[in-house]
Amino acid sequence: MNIESHYSSETKIRQLTLIITWLIFVVGVVVLIFDALQNLSSFPNYISASPILLILVSLVSLLCYHYKYYKASKFLVSFFPISIILLFQFLFGKIINEYFFWFPYAVVAGSLAPSVLFSFKENKWMYMAGIFYYFTILLFIDDLMIKFASDNADVVPIVIENKFFYKLLPIVIYLFINGALLFLKKQNSQFELRLIETNRQLLESKYELELTLESVENQRQLIEIRNNEIKRLNEALLSKIEDVSSELQEKKSVISDYIFQNSHEIRGPVATMLGLIHLLEIKSLDTAEKARIINNIKQTCESLDLQIRTINRRLE
Repeated sequence: MNIESHYSSETKIRQLTLIITWLIFVVGVVVLIFDALQNLSSFPNYISASPILLILVSLVSLLCYHYKYYKASKFLVSFFPISIILLFQFLFGKIINEYFFWFPYAVVAGSLAPSVLFSFKENKWMYMAGIFYYFTILLFIDDLMIKFASDNADVVPIVIENKFFYKLLPIVIYLFINGALLFLKKQNSQFELRLIETNRQLLESKYELELTLESVENQRQLIEIRNNEIKRLNEALLSKIEDVSSELQEKKSVISDYIFQNSHEIRGPVATMLGLIHLLEIKSLDTAEKARIINNIKQTCESLDLQIRTINRRLE
């Protein structure tokens, strides 16, 4: 059992101890008042000791509880109330007919206190002492009641005649109730252990899930970073493509100009040169005419060279 579960169970037992203590106090007060009303003729000379002691025991138990002596408080409410009730009835010979019917079962009821307030694992000796204590009382209570019965208790012969069954029934009830409580406490302990194990597994699963979620979140952030980077690269690439497209458009324009110049500006001088060369092939030309034609060819070549340089500068 883990610490949290232990303290939760211990807190419930303490609260139950406090409830039982107040219950004993209330019972003591009620019995004292009832006893006083039944004996008004002798009051205040008559004092009923049992309820007064019950009240004192409950007050001492409350003090122990207040100052955090929880074990002492549990011990007082587990052992003293039944002892006080039985002891004073026996000592003062006040065992009447009605007591033969409910005293044994009061012992059975009293045995529930140590069974409930003391854990078999954590307070084993106190638990066993309580069980043994009440079982011992239950074994001999019929003999004690017969011995200390008042003179007007005419049920004694009937009890003696059926003593075996009179003793057997409360013992069977006692064993059944306390055995059932012990069984239920063990089952509850096993259930708590299973619950703790289940909680542990759930916590581990939760931790693993948190790690998985954290990993997924990290992956998501990484993917987001990569997407942003890809987006940035795409934008840069689109910008580069636009620049290249613009540059290609300019190149295309230059090439178009080149083609135009090649078709008109360069083609003209070439045609002129071809015509002049054709004239040189005529044999009837004199030297002056040939010189003039050669000079024209030279000028045409210079013009062609100028056009080619201009085109090269444009292409650059």
